[in-house]
Amino acid sequence: MITLKELQTGKIKLRLTDPARSTTYGEILNDIKIRAKVEGNREPSEADIQPAFVRMNKTLSEAVKQVEGKLQEEYQAQLEVVQEFLPQMATEEEVTKKVDGIIAAHPGITVKQMGLVMKELKETFGATLDGRMASTIVKSKF
Repeated sequence: MITLKELQTGKIKLRLTDPARSTTYGEILNDIKIRAKVEGNREPSEADIQPAFVRMNKTLSEAVKQVEGKLQEEYQAQLEVVQEFLPQMATEEEVTKKVDGIIAAHPGITVKQMGLVMKELKETFGATLDGRMASTIVKSKF
């Protein structure tokens, strides 16, 4: 994974040669700084990088669908940069196996306790968990 220092230097060095990458690095850095301030006025850390790329992937994926022309091309170029740094997402099979394990470990669990299952999934998979997919799997088990 890329470091904060590499993002900062890359943003400057790539400004002329790869503007999409430079812009993307700058936006990731801004996202990280804002999140750090909002979450307790702390300094950004390396742990903030991966979640920032995941958030930006979601944002850019939606933006590419909503615009046309040159702006769409710019967003698409940024999206390609972001996707280079995304972690391998948890597969449906992995999530289903974990859900089955959680339900087996908590006999008598009901759909009202779905939040408990989702919390354990997030702790296990972190940013690699597709929440929508996980929710669908959990609901199908009840």
